[in-house]
Amino acid sequence: MSATTDFVLPAALQLTGEEWLVLGRALQGAGRHADAVAALQQAASRLPLNAEVYQALVVSLDATGQTADAASARIGADAIGRRRAIDMFEIGRVYARHRQWEAAAHWLEKALLVDPRLAAAHICLAWSLRQLGRDQPARRPTGPEPREPKDQQTSQRQEERRQEERRHQEERRQEERRHQEERQARQESQAASADTPDTVSPALPDPRRRDLYRAYRRQPAFIAAKAIRRRTVLVLCTNERANLPFHHLVRPGFNRLVRWIMELGVAGIGRGRSRKLPPYDVIFNVISDADRGAPCRAEQARFMATDPGPILNPPDRIEHTRRENTATLLDGVGDVVVPSTLRWDRQSNPAAAIHAAIKVAGMDYPVIVRPAGEHGGEGVVLLSSPADVNDPPAQGEMYLTRYHEYRSPDGYHRKYRVIFIDRVPYAYHLAIGEPWLLHYFSADMLSAPWKLEEERRFLDDPEQALGAKAWAALHVVGRRMDLDYCGIDFSLLPDGRILVFETNATMLVHPEDEQDGLRFKNVYIDRIYDAFEALLARRAGIPAV
Repeated sequence: MSATTDFVLPAALQLTGEEWLVLGRALQGAGRHADAVAALQQAASRLPLNAEVYQALVVSLDATGQTADAASARIGADAIGRRRAIDMFEIGRVYARHRQWEAAAHWLEKALLVDPRLAAAHICLAWSLRQLGRDQPARRPTGPEPREPKDQQTSQRQEERRQEERRHQEERRQEERRHQEERQARQESQAASADTPDTVSPALPDPRRRDLYRAYRRQPAFIAAKAIRRRTVLVLCTNERANLPFHHLVRPGFNRLVRWIMELGVAGIGRGRSRKLPPYDVIFNVISDADRGAPCRAEQARFMATDPGPILNPPDRIEHTRRENTATLLDGVGDVVVPSTLRWDRQSNPAAAIHAAIKVAGMDYPVIVRPAGEHGGEGVVLLSSPADVNDPPAQGEMYLTRYHEYRSPDGYHRKYRVIFIDRVPYAYHLAIGEPWLLHYFSADMLSAPWKLEEERRFLDDPEQALGAKAWAALHVVGRRMDLDYCGIDFSLLPDGRILVFETNATMLVHPEDEQDGLRFKNVYIDRIYDAFEALLARRAGIPAV
């Protein structure tokens, strides 16, 4: 842990891990939480996989205001209880990202106790230890040294020469082994390191770092990449703004990523690009925006014609998710309201023609105008009547959507997001705010505890929060979408029906900062990640190692 304390433990105090735990709890009971943290850290060092130690640490870390460490201990206690090495690895990686190397090493070592084969944890631990300077040899004491008898000095020098010669011989043998290993593993290591950080460069001239490199060449961080094959995920992506952010979804501890930028070539193979694909186990198409993915359609069609193997989110199903198709896609689904939407080409028409298009479509005002392919409210205009002169953006295609009032009786608007993993719904967030054009980032959820409590209730039991009718309707929506990963933004109408804002594969899911007041959501977000990891395992036929 990275917590600090002024409590100095007696150096001669020799206690077992269980005794340190008892002492820590006693200090907690006395209200001495800073002292309790120090005692419980001693317990943790002796009982590395005891969840009770970390459950106790949560209490004292929270009491001393160390909220980020408390959150890590809370997640760690759960991970230890479930023997989830990957979760411990993720905690360590977060600490490493914040340059808290001691805490990073603490959790990475725990991950490797549970699963010594977790290659990514070995690599991250190597980097953390290097930053801590543990690759440095012990320093010789400074100051004058006591003189020894002459014949003793001679004998000592002879012994030192013999040790030096043995050391040189061992170094030569290691050097020969290293060259042999490098020749054998060069191609395999190249592929295995395509998506992992360069931990220690073999070209560094510093002999201490060279020795560290040699040591880690013999560790499972490299051996596991050869002996235990991780699942290889071929990611179909584009150079345009059409990709689903996927890095949190596809966990690096279980998966090796190969990214195919379809209009450019394959990235992540060696140091350049190639048209040749490496072997892979499953494909994940992250070109999720049907409006912006046009440059890749021909390449995607050619690729799909080759019967490439198991694929998540096939391109032809993504094409069905345009906003103007939503009403047709969900036609007949009970307890669902989908406002009518028209696609209109602004570039081919003067701005004034938009009202004529609305009239021809038979839409009632107000009407929402938004640029196709834009998200986050960018470029959105609300036309209140035929006399409204608010101009839409100057060029490109527009979506015209009938506005449906969705303000709740308390005066606030509510926008829910649910993510579908293999057609099953998972609650992701609830935004509560005053403006009708509502997004989570603009809802200021931290401004009122009641907002967070309402969101927590939704995340904890969405069926109870929405009602059985709406939750059942969402299950049907997931099956109609027929995508492996997608989401829906909606509101709940007073009669219990859901009002659909959009449903497609572009929905972002990301963890919250562990030092943020929204960190309580991460346990629910992990359910989404776990479900997606299980989906990858099923489709690839390769379980997590």
